[in-house]
Parts: sequence; C-alpha cells; structure tokens
Amino acid sequence: MEDNNILKEKVKAQIAISKFKEENIVMKKKIFFNKKMTIVASFIIVILTGVVLAKDIENFIKDKFGIGNGIQTAVENGYIENVDMDFVNSTSTISSNPEIILNTGLKINNFLIDDTHLSMEFSFKIDDKINEYINLNDLYSIVLSDVIISDEEEKIIYSTNINDDSDKYINSGININSISYDSDNNIINVNCNFYTEEQSFPYSKKININLRKFEFETLDENDISNSVSLKGEWKISLNVPEKMYLRNSQEYKVISCENDNFTVYTSKLSETGFEIGIIISNIEEPTFPEELKEQEKIIYETNGKTTTSENSNTSNTKQITTATITSEDVIAYYENSEYKEVYESYYTQKYPVGNIRENYIYWIPKTEGNYVLNSNGEKFYTSNYIGNKGKNEFIENNCYDYYCTFDMTKYDATDNITVIIELYGQPIKIELEKQN
Repeated sequence: MEDNNILKEKVKAQIAISKFKEENIVMKKKIFFNKKMTIVASFIIVILTGVVLAKDIENFIKDKFGIGNGIQTAVENGYIENVDMDFVNSTSTISSNPEIILNTGLKINNFLIDDTHLSMEFSFKIDDKINEYINLNDLYSIVLSDVIISDEEEKIIYSTNINDDSDKYINSGININSISYDSDNNIINVNCNFYTEEQSFPYSKKININLRKFEFETLDENDISNSVSLKGEWKISLNVPEKMYLRNSQEYKVISCENDNFTVYTSKLSETGFEIGIIISNIEEPTFPEELKEQEKIIYETNGKTTTSENSNTSNTKQITTATITSEDVIAYYENSEYKEVYESYYTQKYPVGNIRENYIYWIPKTEGNYVLNSNGEKFYTSNYIGNKGKNEFIENNCYDYYCTFDMTKYDATDNITVIIELYGQPIKIELEKQN
C-alpha cells in the first residue's frame, strides 16, 4: 500500500492537467485493468477455530495488513480467524526447466473478510532446489499467474483467466502489504489484501481456490531483476465462519441536516467501518478556464524531454517528446504566474468536499475535514486504504455524488451519531439515529 504522501504527490501532479475529469476516468480504467491482470499475491481461506492473542493483534494489523483503523478495531474485538493448519503440498516445476521437480507447500496463518476486503497472511514452503535458480533474499514481489477463486455458488471472486463481462465475476484486486523470507526454513510469509470497490464479496459459507501457477520476483542491490515461475496445483475448499458469512449492516436514518441541498441516500455501519452516501444538489461543476489550456501546454513543453524510440516494423528510429510533470513543477510555475488565482479558483470549485478537497488542493489551510462523532465524543475520520468505497464526482442536473467510508465500526457506534461533511470549507452537520 502506498504511503499517503506519495499518493498526494501523484494527485497534485494530476490536477495540473486540463480536462481532469476525462483523464481521471481513463486512469481509473487503467487501474481497474491492472488490478485484474497484475496480481501480486495469492490467498486462501480455511475455517479452523482459533484465538488471536492480544499481544499479536497490534503486529497483525500495523505491521502486516495495514488496512485502516476500522479494521484494526474489528480485529481487537475478535473479528478475525487464527488458522491452525498444515501445508497443502503439491509437486511443482520451474517453467524455465520443467525437468526439475519440486515440492511446494501453501498454508494460511490468519484471515478476515468483510464486504470489501479479504485480508490474510499466508505462507509458502519452498523446496531447497529453488535456491539454484533465484536468490529469495532479494524477494520483492509474488505474482499469481493462474488462479481461480470462487464461492459455493461458483461465482468467481477472482480469476486471471476470465472475461470481465461474465455475470458471475466480481471485479477485484490484490495488494501486498509485506513479504518476509525465513531462509532457515525456506518459508515465505505474505500479507495481502484482496479487495473490491464496486461489488460486495459474497455471503458464502465456502470459498474454493485453485492455484496453478505463481512467480517469485527479485530485485538485487544493483536493480537487477530476476523471476522464477512455479507450476503445480494447490486446491483448497474452505469453510467461512458464521460471524463473517452472516455479517450484516446496521442502517441509520437522518434526523436533521443543516443543508437542505444534502440528500443522504445510504448510511450503514458494519464490523469494519461506516459508509455514507450523499447527493449534493444546486452545485455546478466548473468549466476548465480557456486561459489555462495554454499554460498546460507550456508546463508540458517546459518539463518535456526527448527520448529515442525504435520502430519495431523497420530499422528506423524516431524522436518523441514525453512530459514528466511533478507537483513541484506545477507549484513553481503557477506561484510566479499571473494565472495563479485562476488556477486555484478552478480547483477550489472542482473539489468541494472535505477530505477530497484536502487531498487535491495543496494550498488551502488544512482542517479536520470530514468525520463521524458518536455520543461518547469520539471522532472517526475517513478511511485511507485500498478498497474502501468512494464516489466524488459531479453528476447530471448540477449535483455532486459523495460516498465515503469512515473508521467507526459497530464496536464504536452509539444509537445517535453526528456526521460532519465540509462543503467548500464549511462544516455541515448531519444528525443520524440507529434504525430498529
């Protein structure tokens, strides 16, 4: 998972480019494609009752999954399964040398699942022969090449070999939080998050995994990369615990709202977080200023660099110019430009809501942003991790759709809660009450 500061730097660079909405749509499509085609970890779920010791919980969350305070709270309250199982073994071959026969094992150490996350620690036990082909001390990534994961009704949770248009396919991805290698025992431990942003994971009692190929990727101190693919077959059919397949959301209803243009279309609470969706009306999307289009060209030309590209169909080469834009470039340019106020005014209107506003607009004073307040006076801020649901976009009829996840869970909630949403820097209070 990327550091928040890195993410913000990327965002700052993006907002310097015109037609941000169109470019953002393209970017989201690329991310979705990468999530399905470039998978960096495998996972399985096995139901075996177990207890996670209190001393292990903090390490489990902070050092491994790194998926937010809401999920940490859920784990601390027992929403997790510690697994006691043996390695599931399979004979395997190295793709580059099929004559080499290895014995490779796979097992799960612990896991949790909610509507948007399937997070776990799993272990590979590797045959000693692998060291003849790759130095696992330089391991930096694991890639699934051939895997199918499905539920009890054969709905595909994830697959590397399926058409996106299938009505039985959940669009999802995996990110790695940490990888460790125990060279004494030749065991690789991987902590990963399997996540979906548009659909919910099934409320299934079983999950079936068929892993047939994966790759180890290394990168040494000289930035020289190497990879080894292992083929085999690791099949696991698992039982999901009742507390996870019977998970449900607590609905809240609006008691009052300080802004008549706010329409709350969903507000629900789970073991791992609170979600709210709001349509804001009478809010007009700004048009990108004509005078900034020319400035965009200048920024590209100023920061562009010439590279040589070879035409694969002929022996000819050609010169192409590519733009490498950083937030520092944009800040430096507009800081001394007569268009600074125009630039800032446009993006101030482009991102009207609290936490989104602060992520995208680096020059405005930082505030508390958006948060949820329970009756005990505890504050819970927006969740910043991969997989949390979110919408932040202008829609038709001069409306804005805002959907966000907060770190308040069922374990924190009270019958009455208050949601604070900043609109153009002004806090709007929404009072909610638990529905029976």
